[in-house]
Amino acid sequence: MDKIAAKCIPGFVCVVDVIGSSFEKQPIKRLKISKNVANRRVIWLDATTHAREWLTTATTFKIMKHLQDKYKVDSSVTKLLDKYDWHFIPVVNPDGYLYTWTASRLWRKNRRINSKPSCPGVDLNRNADSEWGSNGASSDPCSETYAGPSVASELETKALQTIVTALGSKIIEMITLHAYGNYWLIPFGHTDNRTKLCYVAPDATETMRVANAAANAIEKVFNTKWKRGTICSTIYPASGGMIDYAKGKQGVPYAAGVEVRGNGFIVPPSQINPSFLEVWAGIVASIEAIENKPSLDQ
Repeated sequence: MDKIAAKCIPGFVCVVDVIGSSFEKQPIKRLKISKNVANRRVIWLDATTHAREWLTTATTFKIMKHLQDKYKVDSSVTKLLDKYDWHFIPVVNPDGYLYTWTASRLWRKNRRINSKPSCPGVDLNRNADSEWGSNGASSDPCSETYAGPSVASELETKALQTIVTALGSKIIEMITLHAYGNYWLIPFGHTDNRTKLCYVAPDATETMRVANAAANAIEKVFNTKWKRGTICSTIYPASGGMIDYAKGKQGVPYAAGVEVRGNGFIVPPSQINPSFLEVWAGIVASIEAIENKPSLDQ
């Protein structure tokens, strides 16, 4: 991240800042690529909320490097950099990520000490302030989907929520990368309190239109199949997710949880570039679809 910032594209401002610290006091770093122009919207990309999902980390770095290297070379890069600021957080969960390198490759959660010391960690994608603890989240500290002792209890969650709150609807699209299985998922993950069915947002038709554009574009890259839909109805109920918080609480109009390619968490390095090509195609197509939103009178 520092190397990319040090070689910032002429005319742009590149800054690496620390948005907060983890439970083990590691920095949570963000790279911003922007211009000193008022009222520019933000494209947000983060990864490694779940520690073992290494392909998401590598995919994010490939996208960052692609923007740096292909400005004025790739027309999509040029257009998207000229029009939008970009915020990248490649490692949301630095403690868990380090732990997967040093102790347990398939670790998922962060590394907070819980009420059961033999079961450390909170699932950061169940901890955000969005229907916290209601569906697909556990109150058992030993569970992989432990939602934490209270809503937004984790330092990592608080750091992201603070930034998302500050930016609010300036974020035109928030994309969180996860692994694995070829999904382009949109909010929400919880069920409706009244019907007990998966909650459907009022603008679900519009956000599904964008999700379909993204998934269709990805499928064309390597002739793969990608499922698309709400988190709850497409993969499983899951409350307390960060993209749900962004959309439901902070007015981010478009948000997606993208489950990258693969049939497991451990994949060979040869999968990094294909994953980058797919996710980049999805980002380009989703922003194009957002920009070409049909008018109400059509």
